[in-house]
Amino acid sequence: EDCHLITQKPMLFVCNIGENDIANHGNEYSKAVFAHAAKVGAKAICISGKIESELAQLADDERLYRFLFPERPGALMRFLSAMHPGWNISLFHYRNQGADSGRVLVGIQVPAGDATAFTEFLDTLAYPYEDESDNPVYRLFLR
Repeated sequence: EDCHLITQKPMLFVCNIGENDIANHGNEYSKAVFAHAAKVGAKAICISGKIESELAQLADDERLYRFLFPERPGALMRFLSAMHPGWNISLFHYRNQGADSGRVLVGIQVPAGDATAFTEFLDTLAYPYEDESDNPVYRLFLR
């Protein structure tokens, strides 16, 4: 019988670290959390006061997306060129950990009337993405 116990839900460990530690990809404590998360099959993320502040400033028409950008010349230009000129990038956080793709968190202000065009943009871009707009961890810092 499926009881939907909390232990059956995916876990996410959140490390609130200093700005210098963010620039250095974490500190000894967050690296220990990442190791533990991997050991138990969970994910971990690092945030800082600056990231919290940026997330708290999301506008009403803003969408928050997590992308995997390919690590090759022109990847960012392709993203920017494919965007509608009336949309605004309000948050852009890039992180590469030596892989063939870089993690990018993007806040994009898209008017409600452009929902279809935005979906077409995502499909045309063809970069792996996740809509994080309703992610409860991010929502903690949005309002």
